[in-house]
Amino acid sequence: MRHGSAILQHRTPVAEINFWRPGGGPFAALEPGCPFEFKLKSPINKIVGVGYFHSYTSLPLRLMWETFGIRNGRDSLEQIALAISRYRNAAVNAVTNVGCILLENPVFFDRSCSYLCDTT
Repeated sequence: MRHGSAILQHRTPVAEINFWRPGGGPFAALEPGCPFEFKLKSPINKIVGVGYFHSYTSLPLRLMWETFGIRNGRDSLEQIALAISRYRNAAVNAVTNVGCILLENPVFFDRSCSYLCDTT
């Protein structure tokens, strides 16, 4: 989802979103129901929201888009493909596997309520 928090924040609230992982590798860091913070990377280093972990799976890019659509944090399949290819530093296509962290009950903070993160 990366910078998708800004996109999702201004839309109709949704019950679940996909926080995608460009590499598609395994993810076992959380138990279902645990909070998952949305943190913007450096130099911003702010927590801009939270969701609650439901499950993890790996899906081909096209199926991920068809399943979650804009709940991936991008407005189109082309935008998300470009974002993933930039993170991977390699071309992607419709069958490229992408990690999908399904989060429930997402909340996005107003800019004035975001929290700075300690980067040390």
